[in-house]
Amino acid sequence: MEIKLSSLDMPFDFKGHNSSDTASIPRILACCRVSVREMDIFRLWIEHYTPAVTYLGALIVAEKDDDTGALETLCRKMGVRYKLWSARYSPGSSMTAMRGLIDQIEADWLVNVDSDEFLYEIKDLRDIVERMAGEGADYAMAWMADRLAFGGRLLGVEHFRSVTELDAAFPVRTTITKDLARGCPYKVCLSRWPFTGAIHHPGQDLHKKFSKRLILEHFKWRAGLLERLKKRIQDHTAAKLPWGKESERIIEEMETHGRIRAERWLASRSACIPGTAYHEAVYRDAVLSAPEHAHFVQLDVEEGRALCYLAEVALAAGKKLRIDAIDIIGGFQESDTNETSFGRFSQQDSTLEMVAANLRSQGMLDYINLLQFSSLAAARLYDSESLDFVWVGKQASPHSGEVLFREWWPKLKSGGLLAGHNQPEIIQRILKNCGTDGTLTRRNKTFALRKR
Repeated sequence: MEIKLSSLDMPFDFKGHNSSDTASIPRILACCRVSVREMDIFRLWIEHYTPAVTYLGALIVAEKDDDTGALETLCRKMGVRYKLWSARYSPGSSMTAMRGLIDQIEADWLVNVDSDEFLYEIKDLRDIVERMAGEGADYAMAWMADRLAFGGRLLGVEHFRSVTELDAAFPVRTTITKDLARGCPYKVCLSRWPFTGAIHHPGQDLHKKFSKRLILEHFKWRAGLLERLKKRIQDHTAAKLPWGKESERIIEEMETHGRIRAERWLASRSACIPGTAYHEAVYRDAVLSAPEHAHFVQLDVEEGRALCYLAEVALAAGKKLRIDAIDIIGGFQESDTNETSFGRFSQQDSTLEMVAANLRSQGMLDYINLLQFSSLAAARLYDSESLDFVWVGKQASPHSGEVLFREWWPKLKSGGLLAGHNQPEIIQRILKNCGTDGTLTRRNKTFALRKR
C-alpha cells in the first residue's frame, strides 16, 4: 500500500489569505475519493465547491496500471490537498485512508461526499454551518437526487466547461438509488471536523442532527456508468460484500431498455411550486402516449406547477414536445373583446412573470412557451387537427363547455386529448356537443376526453 501526501504544506485558502487571517470565520473542508474513472467529473466538483469552502481534499484511489498523473497535476494546479492511496478494495481501508487525509487538514466543518455529488445548497453553506452551530448540531443528512440527462440516456461530461453546463445537461431529478437500485439514498454529508460519520448514519462520534435535510445532486448517471458498475461488482464480490446487487439492477435496466426509464422514478421539482398535484397522472399518461414532436397546450398557467411537471415528464421520457402555456384573459368567453391582447410573454405581465420565476427556479423555463391571449384569440393560433393535448385550467366556468368544444375540439388530432379539472357541468356540455366522437375517462379530480 502506498500513501503519499501532496506537497502543499500550508492550508490553501481560495479567498486569497491563509487561515490565520480568518480565525473568526468557520473553516470548511470539502473532500472526496476519486479515481482515474472520475476524472471527467472531478474538475467540475472542484469548481462547485471552491467558492464556498476553505480547503479542498481528495483521496486518489489508484489501482494497478492506473496512471494518476493527470489527477495529481489537476490537484496541484487547483490547490487540492491529496493523498495517493493504493490497496486492495475494502470500504474500511479506504475510509481509514480518507480519515488520515482529513486529520491532516485542520478545519471546523467537513463536507465529505463523492466526486459526483454536488451540494445543492452550496451557496448557503456558510449560513448552514452557522445555523448548525446555533442548534448545537454536529452533522447534517442529505438526500441524493439522482440527476439524469434527456430520456435517461448516459451523457458524457468531459467537454463541459462549467457546472452550469452540467446542471443544464442533466435536467431530470429521479429516485434511482432508492427505487431502482434499492440502495439507501441518505448519507451524512456535513459534519464537525474531523468526524465523517458512517456514510448512511452518524456512527458513534456524531450525536445531534441538523434540523434541515440537505440535497446532494448526484451525477453518477453519465457515460462510462456501465464500466464503473461492473468494476464495482468485481470489487464487492472480491470483498464478499452484498452491495453488487444494486449495480446489477441498474445494469439490467440499461441492457433491457437501452436507457434508464427516468419517468418511472421521477422526483419532480414541481413540488417546490405552489399548487395541487392531481394533474400528474393525466399529464404523465398523455406524455407517454404522445408521438415525437407532439404539441401540447395548457389553457391557464396557474402557478406553473403543472407546467413544470409536464416539462419534467417529457424530459425524463425523452419526448421532444412543444409546450405552449396560455394565460387566458377574461376567461372562456363567447365573443372576443380582447382580440389583440397580448401575445408572447413580456416582463410587464405580472402573472406570467411569477410563473416564469417559478419555472426558472426549477430549471424548466426554457422548455415552455409562455403566452397571453383571450380564449378565442388563443384558439386562432392553431390550425385544425394540429394539437395532441389541450389542458383546461381553473378559469373554465360551468358555462365554458360550448366554447371549449367549438373552439378547441377541432384543433385536436384524432387520438388527441382534451383534459382538465373534473367539473361535471363542463364535461356534460362538451359531451352533449361531441356525442360519440370522444371517449371520456375520469380520474381523481380530472377528466380526459380522447378524440376518436
